[in-house]
Amino acid sequence: MRASKTFICRFCSGTGTDLFTPVQRPKRPRSQHGRPAVTDYARLHEGDIGGALRGGTCAGALSEAARAAAERRAQSWAKDATSDAGGLAAHLGILVYGTGGELQRMPDAPCVVLDPDGLDMHIPHRAYHPEEVGREYGLERHCEVLDVASQSELHPRWSLGQYLDYLATAPALRQRVLNLISLEISRTPTGRAFVVPALIRRADWASLYPEPRPHVDKYYLLSGAGSWTSWHIDFGGSTVFYHVLRGKKRFYVSPPTERHLQLYERWQRDPQQALRELDFVEELSPIAVIDLDAGNTLFIPAGWLHAVYTPADSVVLGGNILHLGGVVMQHRVFQMENRLRVLPKYQFPLFRELHWLALRQYALALREARTPGAVFQTSAVDSERQHLRWLVKHLRDQLHNALTSAPAESPNPTELHTLLRDRIGLPRRVQLADVQRWLRVLEEALDTAHEHAPESTKAERKRTRRFEKQLLPSPSADALDATPCRSTRIRSEKRV
Repeated sequence: MRASKTFICRFCSGTGTDLFTPVQRPKRPRSQHGRPAVTDYARLHEGDIGGALRGGTCAGALSEAARAAAERRAQSWAKDATSDAGGLAAHLGILVYGTGGELQRMPDAPCVVLDPDGLDMHIPHRAYHPEEVGREYGLERHCEVLDVASQSELHPRWSLGQYLDYLATAPALRQRVLNLISLEISRTPTGRAFVVPALIRRADWASLYPEPRPHVDKYYLLSGAGSWTSWHIDFGGSTVFYHVLRGKKRFYVSPPTERHLQLYERWQRDPQQALRELDFVEELSPIAVIDLDAGNTLFIPAGWLHAVYTPADSVVLGGNILHLGGVVMQHRVFQMENRLRVLPKYQFPLFRELHWLALRQYALALREARTPGAVFQTSAVDSERQHLRWLVKHLRDQLHNALTSAPAESPNPTELHTLLRDRIGLPRRVQLADVQRWLRVLEEALDTAHEHAPESTKAERKRTRRFEKQLLPSPSADALDATPCRSTRIRSEKRV
Protein backbone atom coordinates (compact mmCIF):
# COMPACT_ATOMS: atom_id res chain seq x y z
CA MET A 1 0.00 0.00 0.00
CA ARG A 2 1.41 3.30 -1.05
CA ALA A 3 1.97 5.78 1.71
CA SER A 4 -0.14 8.90 1.35
CA LYS A 5 1.59 12.19 0.99
CA THR A 6 1.14 14.79 3.65
CA PHE A 7 -1.33 17.40 2.47
CA ILE A 8 -1.26 21.01 3.60
CA CYS A 9 -3.98 23.27 2.25
CA ARG A 10 -3.20 26.65 0.76
CA PHE A 11 -4.64 28.46 3.78
CA CYS A 12 -2.21 26.71 6.14
CA SER A 13 0.78 26.49 3.80
CA GLY A 14 2.13 29.78 5.11
CA THR A 15 2.16 28.43 8.66
CA GLY A 16 3.33 24.89 7.94
CA THR A 17 0.40 23.40 9.85
CA ASP A 18 -0.40 19.77 9.04
CA LEU A 19 -4.15 19.11 9.34
CA PHE A 20 -3.59 15.40 9.93
CA THR A 21 -1.00 15.70 12.67
CA PRO A 22 -2.47 15.66 16.18
CA VAL A 23 -2.08 19.00 17.85
CA GLN A 24 -0.51 18.85 21.29
CA ARG A 25 -2.62 21.31 23.27
CA PRO A 26 -1.34 22.51 26.63
CA LYS A 27 -3.29 21.17 29.56
CA ARG A 28 -5.72 23.62 31.03
CA PRO A 29 -4.52 24.67 34.47
CA ARG A 30 -6.90 23.64 37.21
CA SER A 31 -7.43 25.06 40.65
CA GLN A 32 -7.73 23.20 43.88
CA HIS A 33 -11.53 23.39 43.52
CA GLY A 34 -11.49 21.20 40.40
CA ARG A 35 -12.44 23.91 37.89
CA PRO A 36 -10.45 25.89 35.32
CA ALA A 37 -8.33 28.46 37.09
CA VAL A 38 -7.51 32.07 36.45
CA THR A 39 -3.77 32.08 35.92
CA ASP A 40 -3.02 35.79 35.73
CA TYR A 41 -5.00 37.87 38.20
CA ALA A 42 -3.16 41.04 37.27
CA ARG A 43 -4.43 40.84 33.69
CA LEU A 44 -7.88 39.83 34.96
CA HIS A 45 -7.95 42.92 37.18
CA GLU A 46 -7.12 45.02 34.14
CA GLY A 47 -10.02 43.51 32.23
CA ASP A 48 -7.97 41.23 29.94
CA ILE A 49 -10.09 38.11 30.39
CA GLY A 50 -8.61 36.08 27.54
CA GLY A 51 -5.09 36.62 28.77
CA ALA A 52 -6.09 35.88 32.33
CA LEU A 53 -7.73 32.55 31.57
CA ARG A 54 -5.17 31.15 29.09
CA GLY A 55 -7.34 28.14 28.60
CA GLY A 56 -10.68 29.43 27.39
CA THR A 57 -13.53 30.96 29.34
CA CYS A 58 -15.59 29.05 31.88
CA ALA A 59 -18.49 29.86 34.13
CA GLY A 60 -16.40 30.07 37.29
CA ALA A 61 -13.82 32.31 35.70
CA LEU A 62 -16.57 34.60 34.38
CA SER A 63 -17.88 35.07 37.91
CA GLU A 64 -14.40 35.91 39.13
CA ALA A 65 -13.91 38.28 36.22
CA ALA A 66 -17.24 40.01 36.97
CA ARG A 67 -16.20 40.58 40.57
CA ALA A 68 -12.78 41.88 39.52
CA ALA A 69 -14.44 44.26 37.06
CA ALA A 70 -16.78 45.59 39.76
CA GLU A 71 -13.83 46.09 42.09
CA ARG A 72 -11.83 47.91 39.43
CA ARG A 73 -14.76 50.16 38.50
CA ALA A 74 -15.44 50.99 42.13
CA GLN A 75 -11.82 51.96 42.74
CA SER A 76 -11.63 54.10 39.61
CA TRP A 77 -14.78 56.00 40.49
CA ALA A 78 -13.60 56.50 44.05
CA LYS A 79 -10.42 58.11 42.71
CA ASP A 80 -12.39 60.32 40.35
CA ALA A 81 -14.78 61.54 43.05
CA THR A 82 -12.43 62.05 45.97
CA SER A 83 -9.28 60.65 47.44
CA ASP A 84 -10.99 57.63 49.05
CA ALA A 85 -14.01 55.36 48.75
CA GLY A 86 -15.67 57.03 51.72
CA GLY A 87 -15.91 60.23 49.71
CA LEU A 88 -17.72 58.45 46.89
CA ALA A 89 -20.09 56.83 49.37
CA ALA A 90 -20.91 60.24 50.79
CA HIS A 91 -21.41 61.56 47.25
CA LEU A 92 -24.06 58.86 46.68
CA GLY A 93 -25.72 59.58 50.02
CA ILE A 94 -24.47 56.37 51.64
CA LEU A 95 -24.22 56.89 55.40
CA VAL A 96 -22.66 54.94 58.26
CA TYR A 97 -24.33 55.11 61.68
CA GLY A 98 -22.63 54.08 64.88
CA THR A 99 -25.82 52.71 66.47
CA GLY A 100 -29.33 51.94 65.31
CA GLY A 101 -30.77 54.76 67.38
CA GLU A 102 -29.27 57.29 64.97
CA LEU A 103 -31.39 55.98 62.07
CA GLN A 104 -34.84 57.54 62.41
CA ARG A 105 -36.49 56.90 59.03
CA MET A 106 -36.22 54.65 56.00
CA PRO A 107 -33.11 55.77 54.11
CA ASP A 108 -33.07 57.05 50.53
CA ALA A 109 -29.64 55.52 49.90
CA PRO A 110 -27.86 52.46 51.30
CA CYS A 111 -26.79 52.89 54.90
CA VAL A 112 -24.79 50.82 57.38
CA VAL A 113 -25.45 50.50 61.11
CA LEU A 114 -22.32 49.30 62.88
CA ASP A 115 -23.96 48.44 66.22
CA PRO A 116 -27.53 47.07 66.19
CA ASP A 117 -28.25 48.64 69.57
CA GLY A 118 -31.18 50.98 69.03
CA LEU A 119 -32.65 49.10 66.03
CA ASP A 120 -35.08 47.35 68.40
CA MET A 121 -34.15 44.05 66.77
CA HIS A 122 -34.15 40.73 68.63
CA ILE A 123 -32.03 37.83 67.37
CA PRO A 124 -32.44 34.46 69.11
CA HIS A 125 -29.21 32.75 70.15
CA ARG A 126 -29.89 29.66 68.03
CA ALA A 127 -29.82 31.80 64.87
CA TYR A 128 -26.02 31.81 65.22
CA HIS A 129 -26.00 28.01 64.81
CA PRO A 130 -27.10 26.85 61.33
CA GLU A 131 -27.37 23.24 62.51
CA GLU A 132 -30.13 24.16 64.97
CA VAL A 133 -31.99 26.23 62.38
CA GLY A 134 -31.60 23.35 59.93
CA ARG A 135 -33.25 20.89 62.32
CA GLU A 136 -36.15 23.31 62.80
CA TYR A 137 -36.59 23.85 59.07
CA GLY A 138 -36.12 20.17 58.19
CA LEU A 139 -32.80 18.64 57.16
CA GLU A 140 -34.50 16.52 54.48
CA ARG A 141 -36.32 19.43 52.85
CA HIS A 142 -34.97 20.53 49.49
CA CYS A 143 -33.71 24.09 49.13
CA GLU A 144 -32.47 26.32 46.32
CA VAL A 145 -28.71 25.90 46.44
CA LEU A 146 -26.85 27.98 43.84
CA ASP A 147 -23.72 26.99 41.98
CA VAL A 148 -21.75 30.23 42.01
CA ALA A 149 -19.85 29.34 38.83
CA SER A 150 -23.03 29.11 36.72
CA GLN A 151 -25.27 31.35 38.89
CA SER A 152 -27.97 28.68 38.61
CA GLU A 153 -29.64 26.19 40.92
CA LEU A 154 -28.06 22.81 41.46
CA HIS A 155 -29.77 19.85 39.79
CA PRO A 156 -30.68 17.48 41.24
CA ARG A 157 -31.74 19.68 44.13
CA TRP A 158 -29.91 19.41 47.42
CA SER A 159 -31.48 18.96 50.82
CA LEU A 160 -30.66 21.43 53.58
CA GLY A 161 -28.77 18.67 55.38
CA GLN A 162 -26.51 18.13 52.36
CA TYR A 163 -25.74 21.83 52.19
CA LEU A 164 -24.90 22.01 55.90
CA ASP A 165 -22.52 19.08 55.39
CA TYR A 166 -20.93 21.07 52.57
CA LEU A 167 -20.41 24.08 54.87
CA ALA A 168 -18.89 21.80 57.51
CA THR A 169 -16.18 20.83 55.00
CA ALA A 170 -13.00 22.89 54.99
CA PRO A 171 -13.09 25.45 52.13
CA ALA A 172 -9.88 24.03 50.63
CA LEU A 173 -11.55 20.62 50.22
CA ARG A 174 -14.74 21.82 48.55
CA GLN A 175 -15.14 20.91 44.90
CA ARG A 176 -17.11 24.06 44.05
CA VAL A 177 -18.45 27.25 45.58
CA LEU A 178 -22.10 27.11 46.61
CA ASN A 179 -24.52 29.66 48.02
CA LEU A 180 -27.91 29.48 49.76
CA ILE A 181 -29.79 32.79 49.91
CA SER A 182 -33.47 31.81 49.58
CA LEU A 183 -34.19 30.03 52.87
CA GLU A 184 -37.28 31.74 54.35
CA ILE A 185 -37.62 30.81 58.03
CA SER A 186 -40.66 32.80 59.21
CA ARG A 187 -42.54 29.64 60.17
CA THR A 188 -39.71 28.10 62.21
CA PRO A 189 -39.21 28.72 65.95
CA THR A 190 -36.12 30.78 65.16
CA GLY A 191 -38.03 32.83 62.59
CA ARG A 192 -40.88 33.49 65.00
CA ALA A 193 -38.43 34.56 67.70
CA PHE A 194 -36.51 36.83 65.34
CA VAL A 195 -37.83 40.39 65.56
CA VAL A 196 -36.85 42.54 62.58
CA PRO A 197 -35.76 46.18 63.14
CA ALA A 198 -38.55 48.50 64.29
CA LEU A 199 -37.98 50.68 61.23
CA ILE A 200 -38.82 47.70 59.01
CA ARG A 201 -41.83 46.65 61.10
CA ARG A 202 -43.41 50.10 60.93
CA ALA A 203 -42.97 50.49 57.18
CA ASP A 204 -43.77 46.96 55.98
CA TRP A 205 -46.99 46.70 53.96
CA ALA A 206 -47.07 42.89 54.19
CA SER A 207 -48.25 43.11 57.81
CA LEU A 208 -51.53 44.56 56.47
CA TYR A 209 -52.37 41.24 54.84
CA PRO A 210 -53.92 38.69 57.21
CA GLU A 211 -52.33 35.30 57.79
CA PRO A 212 -51.73 32.85 56.30
CA ARG A 213 -49.73 34.62 53.63
CA PRO A 214 -46.39 34.16 51.83
CA HIS A 215 -43.42 35.55 53.75
CA VAL A 216 -40.30 37.18 52.33
CA ASP A 217 -39.29 39.18 55.39
CA LYS A 218 -37.07 36.66 57.23
CA TYR A 219 -34.39 35.03 55.12
CA TYR A 220 -31.52 32.94 56.48
CA LEU A 221 -28.55 33.27 54.15
CA LEU A 222 -25.74 30.70 54.31
CA SER A 223 -22.91 31.53 51.91
CA GLY A 224 -19.73 29.60 51.28
CA ALA A 225 -16.42 31.43 51.05
CA GLY A 226 -15.90 32.86 47.58
CA SER A 227 -19.61 33.18 46.79
CA TRP A 228 -20.58 35.78 44.23
CA THR A 229 -24.17 36.92 43.68
CA SER A 230 -24.40 38.60 40.30
CA TRP A 231 -25.81 42.10 39.77
CA HIS A 232 -29.53 42.28 40.46
CA ILE A 233 -32.44 44.36 41.74
CA ASP A 234 -34.50 42.74 44.47
CA PHE A 235 -37.90 41.49 43.31
CA GLY A 236 -40.63 44.08 43.06
CA GLY A 237 -38.09 46.83 43.70
CA SER A 238 -38.37 45.91 47.37
CA THR A 239 -36.25 47.41 50.12
CA VAL A 240 -33.90 44.88 51.71
CA PHE A 241 -31.98 44.67 54.99
CA TYR A 242 -29.10 42.39 56.00
CA HIS A 243 -27.66 41.68 59.43
CA VAL A 244 -24.39 39.72 59.48
CA LEU A 245 -24.26 37.12 62.26
CA ARG A 246 -20.97 35.49 61.26
CA GLY A 247 -18.39 36.07 58.55
CA LYS A 248 -17.99 38.98 56.14
CA LYS A 249 -19.80 40.46 53.14
CA ARG A 250 -18.77 42.93 50.47
CA PHE A 251 -21.52 44.75 48.56
CA TYR A 252 -21.10 46.61 45.28
CA VAL A 253 -23.96 49.11 44.85
CA SER A 254 -25.04 51.51 42.13
CA PRO A 255 -27.98 53.96 42.13
CA PRO A 256 -31.21 53.23 40.18
CA THR A 257 -30.94 56.00 37.62
CA GLU A 258 -33.08 55.75 34.52
CA ARG A 259 -29.99 54.97 32.47
CA HIS A 260 -28.97 52.15 34.84
CA LEU A 261 -32.46 50.66 34.80
CA GLN A 262 -32.49 50.65 31.00
CA LEU A 263 -29.04 49.05 30.90
CA TYR A 264 -30.15 46.44 33.42
CA GLU A 265 -33.27 45.54 31.44
CA ARG A 266 -31.29 45.27 28.22
CA TRP A 267 -28.74 43.02 29.96
CA GLN A 268 -31.49 40.81 31.39
CA ARG A 269 -32.91 40.32 27.89
CA ASP A 270 -29.55 39.28 26.42
CA PRO A 271 -29.51 35.53 25.59
CA GLN A 272 -25.81 35.53 26.54
CA GLN A 273 -26.38 37.30 29.83
CA ALA A 274 -23.54 35.59 31.70
CA LEU A 275 -21.01 36.56 29.04
CA ARG A 276 -22.30 40.14 28.94
CA GLU A 277 -21.99 40.88 32.65
CA LEU A 278 -18.57 42.46 32.17
CA ASP A 279 -19.94 44.81 29.51
CA PHE A 280 -22.83 45.68 31.82
CA VAL A 281 -20.50 46.49 34.73
CA GLU A 282 -18.33 48.69 32.53
CA GLU A 283 -21.35 50.91 31.84
CA LEU A 284 -22.37 51.37 35.48
CA SER A 285 -21.23 54.64 36.97
CA PRO A 286 -20.61 55.06 39.75
CA ILE A 287 -20.16 51.90 41.84
CA ALA A 288 -19.54 52.06 45.58
CA VAL A 289 -18.20 49.33 47.87
CA ILE A 290 -19.71 48.55 51.28
CA ASP A 291 -17.93 46.10 53.59
CA LEU A 292 -19.84 44.38 56.40
CA ASP A 293 -18.45 42.52 59.40
CA ALA A 294 -20.26 40.44 61.99
CA GLY A 295 -22.72 42.64 63.89
CA ASN A 296 -23.20 45.17 61.06
CA THR A 297 -26.60 45.87 59.46
CA LEU A 298 -27.16 47.16 55.93
CA PHE A 299 -30.30 48.75 54.44
CA ILE A 300 -30.60 48.92 50.63
CA PRO A 301 -33.50 51.06 49.32
CA ALA A 302 -35.86 50.25 46.47
CA GLY A 303 -34.33 49.69 43.05
CA TRP A 304 -30.63 49.96 43.92
CA LEU A 305 -28.52 47.64 41.79
CA HIS A 306 -26.12 45.51 43.80
CA ALA A 307 -23.83 42.50 43.67
CA VAL A 308 -22.45 40.61 46.66
CA TYR A 309 -19.14 38.88 47.36
CA THR A 310 -18.50 36.65 50.39
CA PRO A 311 -14.82 36.58 51.45
CA ALA A 312 -15.41 33.98 54.20
CA ASP A 313 -18.22 31.60 55.18
CA SER A 314 -21.05 33.76 56.45
CA VAL A 315 -24.42 33.56 58.18
CA VAL A 316 -26.82 36.46 57.54
CA LEU A 317 -30.40 37.34 58.49
CA GLY A 318 -32.31 39.56 56.08
CA GLY A 319 -35.66 40.36 54.53
CA ASN A 320 -37.56 42.29 51.86
CA ILE A 321 -40.44 44.74 52.25
CA LEU A 322 -42.66 47.04 50.20
CA HIS A 323 -43.34 50.45 51.74
CA LEU A 324 -44.61 53.92 50.90
CA GLY A 325 -41.18 55.52 50.53
CA GLY A 326 -40.28 53.20 47.66
CA VAL A 327 -43.65 53.14 45.89
CA VAL A 328 -42.54 54.83 42.65
CA MET A 329 -39.43 52.67 42.20
CA GLN A 330 -41.34 49.54 43.23
CA HIS A 331 -43.85 50.14 40.47
CA ARG A 332 -41.06 50.87 37.97
CA VAL A 333 -39.32 47.57 38.75
CA PHE A 334 -42.62 45.63 38.75
CA GLN A 335 -43.35 46.90 35.25
CA MET A 336 -39.86 45.86 34.15
CA GLU A 337 -40.38 42.36 35.56
CA ASN A 338 -43.61 42.03 33.60
CA ARG A 339 -41.89 43.10 30.39
CA LEU A 340 -39.13 40.57 31.08
CA ARG A 341 -41.82 37.91 31.74
CA VAL A 342 -40.40 37.03 35.13
CA LEU A 343 -42.20 33.97 36.49
CA PRO A 344 -44.68 34.68 39.32
CA LYS A 345 -42.64 32.52 41.73
CA TYR A 346 -39.77 35.01 41.37
CA GLN A 347 -41.91 38.12 41.86
CA PHE A 348 -42.83 39.79 45.14
CA PRO A 349 -45.89 37.93 46.50
CA LEU A 350 -49.20 39.81 46.62
CA PHE A 351 -47.57 42.87 45.05
CA ARG A 352 -50.76 44.45 43.68
CA GLU A 353 -52.96 43.41 46.60
CA LEU A 354 -50.68 45.10 49.12
CA HIS A 355 -51.04 48.45 47.34
CA TRP A 356 -54.82 48.42 47.86
CA LEU A 357 -54.47 47.45 51.51
CA ALA A 358 -51.95 50.26 51.98
CA LEU A 359 -54.49 52.64 50.46
CA ARG A 360 -57.04 51.52 53.05
CA GLN A 361 -54.52 51.94 55.86
CA TYR A 362 -53.71 55.55 54.92
CA ALA A 363 -57.39 56.41 54.49
CA LEU A 364 -58.06 55.09 58.00
CA ALA A 365 -55.12 57.04 59.41
CA LEU A 366 -56.34 60.27 57.86
CA ARG A 367 -59.88 59.74 59.06
CA GLU A 368 -58.76 59.06 62.64
CA ALA A 369 -56.41 62.07 62.59
CA ARG A 370 -59.34 64.32 61.57
CA THR A 371 -57.02 66.63 59.63
CA PRO A 372 -54.21 65.91 57.16
CA GLY A 373 -51.88 68.11 59.19
CA ALA A 374 -52.04 65.71 62.11
CA VAL A 375 -50.63 62.97 59.89
CA PHE A 376 -48.12 65.04 57.92
CA GLN A 377 -46.57 67.37 60.46
CA THR A 378 -42.85 67.55 59.79
CA SER A 379 -40.81 68.36 56.74
CA ALA A 380 -39.21 64.91 57.03
CA VAL A 381 -42.57 63.41 56.05
CA ASP A 382 -43.17 65.75 53.11
CA SER A 383 -41.64 63.20 50.77
CA GLU A 384 -44.01 60.55 52.12
CA ARG A 385 -46.92 62.86 51.39
CA GLN A 386 -45.72 63.13 47.78
CA HIS A 387 -45.39 59.35 47.58
CA LEU A 388 -48.93 58.97 48.90
CA ARG A 389 -50.21 61.42 46.29
CA TRP A 390 -48.51 59.29 43.63
CA LEU A 391 -50.03 56.08 45.05
CA VAL A 392 -53.55 57.54 45.12
CA LYS A 393 -53.30 58.82 41.55
CA HIS A 394 -51.79 55.54 40.32
CA LEU A 395 -54.54 53.40 41.87
CA ARG A 396 -57.26 55.80 40.69
CA ASP A 397 -55.90 55.51 37.14
CA GLN A 398 -55.78 51.73 37.44
CA LEU A 399 -59.42 51.57 38.48
CA HIS A 400 -60.44 53.99 35.74
CA ASN A 401 -58.57 52.07 33.05
CA ALA A 402 -60.07 48.77 34.21
CA LEU A 403 -63.59 50.20 34.00
CA THR A 404 -63.11 51.87 30.62
CA SER A 405 -61.52 48.76 29.10
CA ALA A 406 -64.26 46.43 30.28
CA PRO A 407 -66.18 44.76 27.42
CA ALA A 408 -68.99 46.86 25.97
CA GLU A 409 -71.26 43.83 26.05
CA SER A 410 -70.76 43.26 29.73
CA PRO A 411 -71.31 39.81 31.24
CA ASN A 412 -73.44 39.36 34.32
CA PRO A 413 -72.45 41.50 37.35
CA THR A 414 -70.68 38.64 39.12
CA GLU A 415 -68.45 37.87 36.13
CA LEU A 416 -67.75 41.55 35.53
CA HIS A 417 -66.86 42.06 39.17
CA THR A 418 -64.41 39.13 39.01
CA LEU A 419 -62.92 40.43 35.77
CA LEU A 420 -62.25 43.89 37.21
CA ARG A 421 -60.92 42.44 40.47
CA ASP A 422 -58.38 40.32 38.58
CA ARG A 423 -57.29 43.24 36.39
CA ILE A 424 -56.44 45.53 39.28
CA GLY A 425 -55.33 42.86 41.80
CA LEU A 426 -57.95 43.67 44.42
CA PRO A 427 -57.90 41.40 47.52
CA ARG A 428 -60.95 39.21 47.99
CA ARG A 429 -63.88 40.68 49.90
CA VAL A 430 -62.55 44.19 49.45
CA GLN A 431 -65.44 45.81 47.64
CA LEU A 432 -65.02 48.24 44.77
CA ALA A 433 -67.37 50.60 46.58
CA ASP A 434 -64.98 50.68 49.53
CA VAL A 435 -62.07 51.42 47.20
CA GLN A 436 -63.93 54.38 45.75
CA ARG A 437 -64.53 55.72 49.25
CA TRP A 438 -60.87 55.33 50.26
CA LEU A 439 -59.76 57.15 47.13
CA ARG A 440 -62.16 60.04 47.77
CA VAL A 441 -61.03 60.41 51.40
CA LEU A 442 -57.39 60.58 50.40
CA GLU A 443 -57.96 62.83 47.38
CA GLU A 444 -59.80 65.34 49.52
CA ALA A 445 -57.15 65.23 52.25
CA LEU A 446 -54.27 65.54 49.81
CA ASP A 447 -56.06 68.09 47.63
CA THR A 448 -55.79 65.92 44.52
CA ALA A 449 -59.48 65.72 43.70
CA HIS A 450 -58.86 68.00 40.71
CA GLU A 451 -56.32 65.55 39.26
CA HIS A 452 -58.62 63.53 37.04
CA ALA A 453 -57.91 60.15 35.56
CA PRO A 454 -56.68 59.97 31.96
CA GLU A 455 -59.01 61.44 29.38
CA SER A 456 -61.49 59.04 27.81
CA THR A 457 -64.04 59.18 25.07
CA LYS A 458 -67.69 60.01 25.65
CA ALA A 459 -68.65 56.39 25.05
CA GLU A 460 -66.07 55.18 27.58
CA ARG A 461 -67.33 57.62 30.21
CA LYS A 462 -70.91 56.51 29.61
CA ARG A 463 -69.96 52.86 29.91
CA THR A 464 -67.95 53.58 33.06
CA ARG A 465 -70.95 55.27 34.73
CA ARG A 466 -73.12 52.29 33.85
CA PHE A 467 -70.60 49.87 35.34
CA GLU A 468 -70.22 51.98 38.47
CA LYS A 469 -74.00 51.98 39.02
CA GLN A 470 -73.99 48.24 38.47
CA LEU A 471 -70.97 47.36 40.61
CA LEU A 472 -70.30 50.24 42.99
CA PRO A 473 -73.23 50.70 45.40
CA SER A 474 -73.12 53.59 47.85
CA PRO A 475 -70.61 52.58 50.51
CA SER A 476 -71.77 52.17 54.08
CA ALA A 477 -70.66 54.58 56.79
CA ASP A 478 -68.26 52.01 58.21
CA ALA A 479 -66.84 50.92 54.87
CA LEU A 480 -63.38 52.01 55.92
CA ASP A 481 -63.51 49.63 58.85
CA ALA A 482 -64.16 46.56 56.72
CA THR A 483 -61.44 43.99 57.31
CA PRO A 484 -60.22 42.45 54.07
CA CYS A 485 -59.96 38.69 53.91
CA ARG A 486 -57.02 36.88 52.49
CA SER A 487 -56.69 36.38 48.77
CA THR A 488 -55.72 33.18 47.03
CA ARG A 489 -52.37 32.12 48.44
CA ILE A 490 -49.42 32.72 46.18
CA ARG A 491 -46.27 30.76 46.67
CA SER A 492 -43.12 32.75 46.10
CA GLU A 493 -39.40 32.29 46.24
CA LYS A 494 -36.83 35.07 46.34
CA ARG A 495 -35.26 35.97 43.02
CA VAL A 496 -31.51 35.89 43.02
